[in-house]
Amino acid sequence: MKKVIAFLLVFILAASLTACVAKVPQETTGSQTAGTETQNANANETAKVDMSKRLKIEIMSFGPVTIDPDDGVLKYLGEKINADVSMTMVIYDKYTDALNLRIAAGTYPELFKTQIPGDMVTYSSLLLDKQIINITEYADKYGFENIKKHFTLPNIEAFKEPDGYYVLPNYTGPVGNALYVRQDWVEKLGLKQPEDTDQFKEFLRKMVEADPDGQKATGLTSAVGGLISNFSSIFTGISSGDWTKIDGKWTYIALLDEYKEMLAYFAGLFKEGLLDNELYLNTPNEVFKKMATGKAAVALENGLRGQMSQMEGPLLTYNPNAKLGIINWPKATGRDKVTITGGAGYFSGVHVPSKLDETTRARVLAMVDYILSEEGQIIISEGIEGVHYNTVNGQRVYVKDRYEKDFIGGEPHLVGALMTRAATSWRIETDERLLSNRRYVEEHAVFSNVIGLRSDKVTELTPVLNDVLEKWQMKFITGEANIETDWNLFVEEYNRSGYPEMVQEVEKFMNK
Repeated sequence: MKKVIAFLLVFILAASLTACVAKVPQETTGSQTAGTETQNANANETAKVDMSKRLKIEIMSFGPVTIDPDDGVLKYLGEKINADVSMTMVIYDKYTDALNLRIAAGTYPELFKTQIPGDMVTYSSLLLDKQIINITEYADKYGFENIKKHFTLPNIEAFKEPDGYYVLPNYTGPVGNALYVRQDWVEKLGLKQPEDTDQFKEFLRKMVEADPDGQKATGLTSAVGGLISNFSSIFTGISSGDWTKIDGKWTYIALLDEYKEMLAYFAGLFKEGLLDNELYLNTPNEVFKKMATGKAAVALENGLRGQMSQMEGPLLTYNPNAKLGIINWPKATGRDKVTITGGAGYFSGVHVPSKLDETTRARVLAMVDYILSEEGQIIISEGIEGVHYNTVNGQRVYVKDRYEKDFIGGEPHLVGALMTRAATSWRIETDERLLSNRRYVEEHAVFSNVIGLRSDKVTELTPVLNDVLEKWQMKFITGEANIETDWNLFVEEYNRSGYPEMVQEVEKFMNK
């Protein structure tokens, strides 16, 4: 009977996963090409990667797209390591649940992401249960020099355990979001760049009142997480989700008076129709659609080519005379400078499951090491000659169909976003709107004080405290609760839910 129940559980988990994951079929055939061996200059001191047997390697990541089964970059990487390489993509906000289902079912991918540093809970659980390998040990054993070099990046030590790295963090630099605007509306109405949040409110109001496309446009659209994480830094002066010391005691950003001021600001925008009333329902695709159909004046989204192209292309189809621009982030009214969230400088990271045998572990990390190499960076940034482009009279002529399938929106290949998002994105960017925004963000970014906070107690408390905070944020922004009269109710519930214990964990972590 127990065996039957266990079988049914695995079947149900697998069926549930199928419903929320867009999985790319893995190829089962291919040339038996011996891959390259990754080793350092002194081969006698490092082990060799066994490339003899053809393997299947699945990479699991998040994003609003699927990967073509004939993806040229994945095929190329596969030939490098004698493997059939595929990618499974999951919508961002469903990713952790999908990953946990895979873990529960025992059907791990060979390489997968977690959403560190925002979600240290999943990482800590994997580490505690010994479900991921020590990448440092394998980098040393096999001489993976590019992985070793990656572990020297700024602030990366925050993710290091006493015996090495169990995650290879994705270095992004500052978060780098952008405020996209209907530039043709700005020009038509004669509007100027808003310098502070009061001016930004009037900027939105004038476009909403004019409604140039006649679509009953909202002012600012975004997914709620991005909205709060970016504007919380503008109002508080510290990085999103961070802690700061007040009177010698660590205090979480959500309990600062300036954070309360931000929520009151959003409540005002929401009440006046200047903030999207579908804020809590929006996905990135919904945000893109609203900007592309005249239903929003400003969109807060990632300041990368892929996100911009998913708005600009459809927008020009909808209205060939439309223009998409980017405005600078405003400072909070009354402040003397702009502060933009820089985060930890890292967003997500990859792991190799410990259930893999030695050969597969080494082969997966050989692929990672190659991606981190200069040659690998060129491949995932610019494509493969003979596949994505041909050289004619010294000039690149792109194979349009293949290139557009593999390099979605002109962005670097998604396999590059696993660990080198910043480098792969900005080495090829030429659009001055995005470059200008990037420079502005870098100039005004503030980085996290507390990076990589983790302990058993933190793992226990984090989801509980997040639930309380998110519940009250929604109530305050939508007007269900009055921020002036009900703020103390939020603080009391937050304290009852374990905030004082979390402060103790931060104190211990920062005093190590």
